[in-house]
Amino acid sequence: MAKLGIESYLGSYLLSSTYETLGIVAVMGPATIYNAAFIEHLILVLSPAFEEILQRLTEPV
Repeated sequence: MAKLGIESYLGSYLLSSTYETLGIVAVMGPATIYNAAFIEHLILVLSPAFEEILQRLTEPV
């Protein structure tokens, strides 16, 4: 990540409705994340939408 200039990151894993790992979501930046609580809240609020989309993409057609 240093080659990309990333100094800090916050992330969380994404789960399916059966609690299988679908992936991760992360916020990365070139400097210290000073408002980490806000970023953590943002990830918490948006994760269900990401999980739903990823679950639909991974379900058989």
